Amino acid sequence: MALNRGIFIIPLLGVLAAISARAETPAENTENWSTFAFIGFESWQSTASILDASGNSFPLVANQIGICPGVGVTRALGSPFEFQASACGVLAMSNILSTNAGSASYSAIGSHVTGSLLEVGVLWIPVDIPHAKIGLSVPVLFQSADWADPAAGFTLSGKTSTLVGAEITPEFEYERVLISPRVGFLSTIKDFALNFRVGYRF
Repeated sequence: MALNRGIFIIPLLGVLAAISARAETPAENTENWSTFAFIGFESWQSTASILDASGNSFPLVANQIGICPGVGVTRALGSPFEFQASACGVLAMSNILSTNAGSASYSAIGSHVTGSLLEVGVLWIPVDIPHAKIGLSVPVLFQSADWADPAAGFTLSGKTSTLVGAEITPEFEYERVLISPRVGFLSTIKDFALNFRVGYRF
C-alpha cells in the first residue's frame, strides 16, 4: 500500500513544485506561462502474464477505467505552438477476463489500480481558430494493480508496471474551461487508451 501511495503522490509533487517556482519568478519571465487543473476520465489496456512451474508464459490483457485528477502547465513557444505538461493521480478499476493458463484458468474482476500519469506534448494553435488546438503528447503511466494471485504453481507478473505511449491531443477552450478528448496507445499499439479531460485554466 505504501508503494501505491508513492506512485500516486510523488509525480504530483513535482508539478506542484514547478507551479510554485513559477509563482516566485519575476512577472516579465512568466507572461507566456499558465497553469490549469483538470479531471480526466481514463480507459486503457495493459498486459500481464502468468508463468507456470516450467517457465511457460501465458499473456493476459487487462482493461482499466477510472479517473485522474491533476494539474498542469503550458507555455507559449511562439506562434502557433504551445508546450504542455501535466500530472494526475490515477484511481481505476481493472478487469482481466477468464484466460486459460495451461491446465488452469485465471480471471480478475473489479480489481483496483492506482498510480500516476505524466504527459508532455506540443500543441498547434490554428491562426483562424484560436480557441482550438491539436497536437501530440507522450504519456508515461506508472500503475500498480491488486490483481488476485493465480492458483498454486503459477506466478503472475505485471502487477506494477511503467507504460510509455503516444496520444493525439485536441483541446478546446471557452471562457477558461478546457475540454480535451484524447486517443492513443500505451506500451504497444495494441494497448489502446482513451482519455477525456475537463479542466480550468487559471
